[in-house]
Amino acid sequence: MFDHSDPYRLLGVARGTPMGEVRAAYRRRLADPRRPTYSPEEQLRFVTALEAIERERRALGDPEAAPTPEQKSRRRNATGLAVYAACFLIAGVVALTAAAPNGTARAAWDGDLLATGLSLTAAAIAVAILAFRGPRRNHTAHNRPPTPKKAEDMYPNAQPPGIESIIAQAGLGQWRARYQPRPAPIGVRLGVALGIYLLVVLLFASTGFLATGYGLVFFLVFTAFIGLGVANLAHMKRKSQAGDALDFFDEGLIVKGPKARVQMLWWDDARVFQQLFHYPTTGLVTFNYLLVDQEGNAVSIGDPKGAASSAIVNLNGNLDRFVLGAAFEGPEIWGPIIQDQITRAQLPKVLAEIEAGRRVDFGHLSIDRDGITADGNPIPWPDLQAASVQDGVVLFNVRGRFLRTREPVYTIANFFVFKAAVQVRSGITWT
Repeated sequence: MFDHSDPYRLLGVARGTPMGEVRAAYRRRLADPRRPTYSPEEQLRFVTALEAIERERRALGDPEAAPTPEQKSRRRNATGLAVYAACFLIAGVVALTAAAPNGTARAAWDGDLLATGLSLTAAAIAVAILAFRGPRRNHTAHNRPPTPKKAEDMYPNAQPPGIESIIAQAGLGQWRARYQPRPAPIGVRLGVALGIYLLVVLLFASTGFLATGYGLVFFLVFTAFIGLGVANLAHMKRKSQAGDALDFFDEGLIVKGPKARVQMLWWDDARVFQQLFHYPTTGLVTFNYLLVDQEGNAVSIGDPKGAASSAIVNLNGNLDRFVLGAAFEGPEIWGPIIQDQITRAQLPKVLAEIEAGRRVDFGHLSIDRDGITADGNPIPWPDLQAASVQDGVVLFNVRGRFLRTREPVYTIANFFVFKAAVQVRSGITWT
């Protein structure tokens, strides 16, 4: 029905079409009366096509192209910093003007123009540093290390009080670990801002600025702004740790948050959709995990980038039971634990089904006693020579012929279980 190779043809628009019309065509595709509903795969193709066109237009400098979340965050920060610093400078000048003789601040600057100017500039920088919130994304995860072998390495935290009743009711087994949301990195900014504050005080004192009434008024205004900035940082830190937690047990996990929400998942029936993100500028690799229980309740934890699009595709567009969870610290530890524990609990069942002659489906992939079926293409076990994940999709080497799947792996629930089952049945190692 659609040409999947060209994003413009997929959305039914010509190259060079204004971005407003491209987005309108995207909305018309999803609301086409001839097709009341689309499968998740078809919805994903439309989303991917629009994203590809947006990326192409941004690279060409099209002002109508939607900015990335990082670009939006930088713009918000730049605007906020400019406004905050400007308010401080205006307040300082007003204070000087009101307190100086004859209604002018000139007397305050006689003989000390340079020092006063440097003080104002440094004070504005300190205030701006304290007001800065940083981009809204998680850079906590690094390249995945080998899974820890010792229990004390996997579960380094102490059991929180009052959790025994939850364990008994849920039947989750012994508690193992708790991870908190990553706190906002405020130490460096706080130190730099306070260092500038001390520098400004020294500049004021060396010029005799504090000996005058107007100098004292300005200093009090400056101190008040610094105090507001420190309070802002403290509020950010408290908000980032407001009750959310990720608790691990022998038989499952509990995700607390946002707010009063509590979601339990058991290793033997949980569905997990994993998405990887690579940031070329920093070299970091992060993960987003969409956790879905048997009742369809879903929570996204880890890197929030792409969480909404993953939920739309993998939950068939039903977001009534979806929430965006926290970016918990230690994803390089708890991410592999989730994969390993679900594989331990579900792989024996998958292998038993295959051995019994039944087919086991993993999204658009399936496994049976004879081999793999990928996008309708059968791959007998003797013909499979290698398997890997490249650019977010699966690549099979079938007797020297490469077969690439159409859909990305983040649309496959428990893809790591599929990988383990293929390795057991075929004897090959994924690369």
